[in-house]
Amino acid sequence: MPPSSMSDLFAFITQLMTQHADIFETMGSHMFRGFAVILIAWCVVTVLARGGSLPPAPVPRNLKFSPESLGWLNGTGWPSFTAIALLV
Repeated sequence: MPPSSMSDLFAFITQLMTQHADIFETMGSHMFRGFAVILIAWCVVTVLARGGSLPPAPVPRNLKFSPESLGWLNGTGWPSFTAIALLV
């Protein structure tokens, strides 16, 4: 298949799996697991074919904030906590 038709096929499968979850509920969990395996395999193949990289870890050295982005938290110690920094 040409890439455009493969993209159309994957777009259709994605739409079917996300917008019509009730169809999968009526099929039963064993069929849904099969579709989940297909989706995971598709993701792996896409990453292998096109390449990909993980985002940097949310550790303090990777989190850089401007004073405008911190707003009223600017000057406090709260952004040093990873959970708070992720919310910002």
